[in-house]
Formats: sequence, structure tokens, C-alpha cells
Amino acid sequence: MLPPKADSPLAEKYMQTNNISQKVIEKIKAGNVKMKPRSLFIFQAISLVFLALVVIVLAVFFTSFTGFALKVKGYSPFLVAVVSGVILFIMLAWVLSKKFSVFYKRPLLLGLAIILMAVAMVSLAVFLTPFHQTIMDYSQQKNVPIISPLYQCGCGCGTSHVCETLQKTPQSSCGCSNDGPAGGSCSIK
Repeated sequence: MLPPKADSPLAEKYMQTNNISQKVIEKIKAGNVKMKPRSLFIFQAISLVFLALVVIVLAVFFTSFTGFALKVKGYSPFLVAVVSGVILFIMLAWVLSKKFSVFYKRPLLLGLAIILMAVAMVSLAVFLTPFHQTIMDYSQQKNVPIISPLYQCGCGCGTSHVCETLQKTPQSSCGCSNDGPAGGSCSIK
């Protein structure tokens, strides 16, 4: 590329860029700048993508779980904590998305809107499947360490005491029976 004419407006910008390039080259030659291995950048990129995917998956899971728990049990204070977690995951996804060129080249609110729409659409799709019902049934039978308490707190089912209480309550939307190995099983009526 030829340098611009000396009297053009681009000449000054070209000279500044050229000066910066010369300074960087001088520092490299002097040994003040050390190269980082390519594998480091690849590892950072893979880690960032993995972390962003985990955050999005957790946001989708907890958003669809909130809808499922509202359908099964209705409002509970526990769901406020879950919704707070969803908001935290969405904000974390937004912060992580600024590292990707798809997002940092656009206005900040557009990136947030894209993430919110993606999480809402995928959460709705998951909510419309029997995914949470299947996980809740499995967690009651096998007593899965983190999942079982999540569904017990969020949906109010899982123990025979909770199921008996729910059966006596006429406004309950959770159908419980005591024939499961974990002392009761719940399903949406």
C-alpha cells in the first residue's frame, strides 16, 4: 500500500500509525516484548466459549425450571432466589459476550436483548417438553444430590409428608402418590 500524499488529511494518521509500528518493532528488537504461545490464546478462546455455553445453559435450565415450578406449585419464596440466579446468569452471559466480535461490534443493549430473546425462546421450548417432569421423577427415585433438593424446594414434592400435605390441599396442582421408592412421586395434573 502506498503512503498518502503529504498534504492529504490521511497523511497525519498514516504517520501516527507508522510511528506506533516503529516503536513496537524497536521494543521487539530490544527484547522488551515477549511472545506468548499460540496455544495460550487457543486455550483462552476455548475456555471462554465453554464458560459462555455453561452460563447460557444454566440460564435456560433455571428459567424453564421457574416456569415448571410455577405450574406445579405456584409462587414460593424459593423461586425468587431462582429468578435472581437467572438474572445473574444472564448478566454474566452478557459480560462474557462482550469478548465475542459478534457482540462487541454492536450496541450494548442490543447484545443484552439478543441474549434475553435467546434464553426466553429456548427456555420456552424446554418448558413445553416433559424434560422437567422426567428429571423430577428420576430425582425422586434415585435421590440425586443437587437435583432432588432443587425439585423438592421448587416444586414442593419428593417426600411423603409433603405429598400428603399437598393431597389435603384443594388448591394444589401437584398430584402426589406414595407408591414411589422415594416415598412419593409428583406429576402435573
